[in-house]
Amino acid sequence: EGRIAFFVGAGASRESGAPMPDQALGASARVFLPQDARVDLLFRAREGPFCGIQPEIFYEHVLVLTEDVGALHLWRVLSPAWLARQGVRLSPNPNHLALASYAGRTGTPILTTNFDTLIEDAARELSDPALHVVTPFSHDEAQAVARHLGSPGPTGPSDLFKLHGSIEIDGAASPGTLKTTMEGITAVNRNVLRLMRSEERRVGKECRSRW
Repeated sequence: EGRIAFFVGAGASRESGAPMPDQALGASARVFLPQDARVDLLFRAREGPFCGIQPEIFYEHVLVLTEDVGALHLWRVLSPAWLARQGVRLSPNPNHLALASYAGRTGTPILTTNFDTLIEDAARELSDPALHVVTPFSHDEAQAVARHLGSPGPTGPSDLFKLHGSIEIDGAASPGTLKTTMEGITAVNRNVLRLMRSEERRVGKECRSRW
């Protein structure tokens, strides 16, 4: 019997109404780019507005120009605390509930590139406190990987590896953890690579088929 790990992309959150990468990019472009540049980008995208543009390249340029992580605050649309102040709530969908339920019962690790907290919310909704959020390139991450590699079976609390960071951690805004640039997302995370190589099967869901 091979061990499994779940790999979760943006497609898992689509049914909850979470903005997809091209939508977030469009919102950012409307803030940071002049009208002529926005129109040019729209005409260049053949599949739809901003679909042909790599978000990481866009945000890399924005951060270089602004020299301020505050340029990423548009991603707060994924923050439960910020949404609550607007009278809006993103709710976990069956994807998140199934993941949280299975991982909570078996200790199966979940790896996600999503900034949102819908998997964490699903665990709380199921009254499962065993979901342990792990941020990238942290000492905590190294310890979590070591637990999985050192055990032939369930390791106790299920680990949720937020590979690109999280918009919110334990109720506090954390835009500084977000990996939105090419430099950030292409950094070699050797701990996670070791974990993924050790798992014989991986199940995943993404929103952009070309990935």
